[in-house]
Amino acid sequence: MQLPLPLPEALRQWIAINAEYHVLVCHITGCQQALSPRAISRHLRDKHQVKSGLYKQADQYIKQWQWQYDFQSVPLPPDKSAPQPILPVFAGFQCQDCDHKSQSRQAIRKHVNKEHDKKRLPDNELFQAVQLQTWFGEKRARYWVVNATRQSDVNNESRDVNNSSSSGSGDASAVIRAEIAEWMAQEEGQYQASTVAAEVDPWLRYTGWEEVLAGSKHDLVTTAAFTATATATEPELERLI
Repeated sequence: MQLPLPLPEALRQWIAINAEYHVLVCHITGCQQALSPRAISRHLRDKHQVKSGLYKQADQYIKQWQWQYDFQSVPLPPDKSAPQPILPVFAGFQCQDCDHKSQSRQAIRKHVNKEHDKKRLPDNELFQAVQLQTWFGEKRARYWVVNATRQSDVNNESRDVNNSSSSGSGDASAVIRAEIAEWMAQEEGQYQASTVAAEVDPWLRYTGWEEVLAGSKHDLVTTAAFTATATATEPELERLI
């Protein structure tokens, strides 16, 4: 699927993009929930009292947003998947007889009694304890079950890939990621944003180059030298460089 345009730098202190599901998320402590695209500027204005120029910038960005959704239509991750970043994980319950989920023991018992006609039974025969996430909170919540242990599995796999890349046994993409990470670590602290906002056109935001190279002390020749690894079997890349 086409990737969303990167967020303008000024909005990133409040908003993040979940690129996997194309959902906009407020990451401020106390919020940490999804926002429907149409509600972004109103949320920034009313909830966080941002300056008018910023929520107007949010309005301009949302005009380019291709994936409209609300709390009813937002796609949900599959049950037992790894937790989505930023969103809190809640202790909750899932019905033994259907997919209904809730954070409230009283609400889940009421559901089982009404929908499945099960009364005066112990909890373990009605529902099971699970960990839940939801894009939206309170009355707009639609839950999925998360497996928090999978997050550590993902982190371990990532470390294994980096280790194998260093030893030369990883695949090509892992090697490239490791090289870029090493280069960025070496140059940490040398970046100072200096690009004039008017110069950051949609193409730069789409490619992400402005974020990587903004204020870099390297000139383009030095940067090109870092990337100049094309071989005879990569004519397009060689021509581009």
